[in-house]
Amino acid sequence: TRGSGFNHAVEFEVDSLNEGNYTISVSGPGLDRFQSNLDVVSAYSESYTLSVIPIPALPGLRQDLAMISVLDESGVLVDVGKTFLGPIKLDISTTNIEEGTSNLSISGTGTAVYGGLVNENARITASASGISPFEVQLKPAGIAASIEFDVPKIAHISEKIPYAIHEIDVFGTPLKRIFASSMSATPGIVTDGNYLISNAEDEARIAVLSTVGADGKTIDTFANDMDLSISSYGNRGRVGKELQVNLLSDIGDVKVLVDSPLPYKKLDDDLKYVITPDREGYFNVTFTGIKEGYKTKNITYGLFAEKIIDLLIKAIGSDGNELNISQTVSIGNVSSTAITPYSAEIKPQFFKTKLPAQFDVGDKGYTLTKATGAGKEFSNGMIDLFLEKDTTILAKYERMVQIDVAGAEGSGFYPYGQMITLSVPPKDKMSFLVREVFDYWDGLPYEIEPVSFTASEDISASVVYRDDYSFLMLVIAVIVTTVLYTTAIRKKVNLRWEISKLVDLLRNNIKVNSPKVSHIRKSFEGKKKKKFSWQLKRKKDATGTN
Repeated sequence: TRGSGFNHAVEFEVDSLNEGNYTISVSGPGLDRFQSNLDVVSAYSESYTLSVIPIPALPGLRQDLAMISVLDESGVLVDVGKTFLGPIKLDISTTNIEEGTSNLSISGTGTAVYGGLVNENARITASASGISPFEVQLKPAGIAASIEFDVPKIAHISEKIPYAIHEIDVFGTPLKRIFASSMSATPGIVTDGNYLISNAEDEARIAVLSTVGADGKTIDTFANDMDLSISSYGNRGRVGKELQVNLLSDIGDVKVLVDSPLPYKKLDDDLKYVITPDREGYFNVTFTGIKEGYKTKNITYGLFAEKIIDLLIKAIGSDGNELNISQTVSIGNVSSTAITPYSAEIKPQFFKTKLPAQFDVGDKGYTLTKATGAGKEFSNGMIDLFLEKDTTILAKYERMVQIDVAGAEGSGFYPYGQMITLSVPPKDKMSFLVREVFDYWDGLPYEIEPVSFTASEDISASVVYRDDYSFLMLVIAVIVTTVLYTTAIRKKVNLRWEISKLVDLLRNNIKVNSPKVSHIRKSFEGKKKKKFSWQLKRKKDATGTN
């Protein structure tokens, strides 16, 4: 543009459509070119702002509606008289406001108050020279100005959390309950109808949005503590053997997750488990307790598993008694004295022992019949094995019973429970005419001979004999019979009566307990005697006749 000069100076008007740094060059006829920098900034001061604070109002009344002030960058009221060298005139434009205040200005550190009448949502825009404009909305009482989101500040996880959203006016008075057009929350918060549910223990932020406003709240969600502990029979397990582990909790209905490198099973009781190691080593088994409303609880059970063998040595007699036999056992390179029944827990290794062939317990004698173990039989009692699994060695001993009955056949040693027969044969005393025969047992509860019974205990007894004259009596009877017969024939004597008389005499004077004597008497009785008598009678008749 062409400038006008005053006192050797020329003024130019420069317009800029944008803010920024510019370079202006000036030149003239016969003059050097001259450049100058120009900074173009906003027409409003960035150091000062207008503050318009709405005042809650009632509809239908003329009243103060807003307070207008000038603030610096720190939000402090500005002394307009010093900063702007005088009062600031405010330009106010409104919407839906009647009877508004006119010619409004700010002086000193004061605040201008704008008044008017409002019946519905309204708008106030304030501006001043050199300061950017500021706009606010006015909402009288009874008209929804915003929303209020009500929810408990503290909530228990997994439980339903009630909430409500209301439209409120500028006085904070709830107008009606509404549902949010949109809701957002931190992870772990879910909706369930008119309720919220938190699945995680944390501080949750929830925001709701509607057509008249938005609101947000923070909820501290918490979980109860769960106590979970382990009760077991130690931390050493055996390969292939069940080890019971009991869980203890201060609450019921706990769901338990098991993370185990070893086979396990759950018992009928919810908190009892059985772990069966299938290999040697150190293992960690983790139990996790879970229940709604409670913090998850983890507990780890450390288990050292090794291969252990059960060794049992027993000795049993045939009489049913368990025998306590002392022996020397060698396990690996270690020898010790053991008394049956003997049990030990050992690692897989060599095992040796020698069971005695005969063994006495008091007055009872036992003889080894065989020993069995690990699928083998050891008849001599010498056992030499490599043990790699549970082994039971059973030694069977025969109980030997001594039957010592002097004078009886059948005495000797017998296995317990065997049937024994004792007999007493007669023996000659002086000659073959007189013998000693069984009379009774001295030390045995029997009255007959021979006798049979079961060998159950040692017996020491003897046989009591008596003299037997049966054979002598038989010889005498034959002689007497011959003499009587001859005499009877000669003298015609009743032979039957005489023989009976003789036999009675012998029995009364000599103790005879032999069937042979009875036989002598019976020989002259019955049919034979009748025949003999008949022969005598016939002979007598013949003689009488003669």
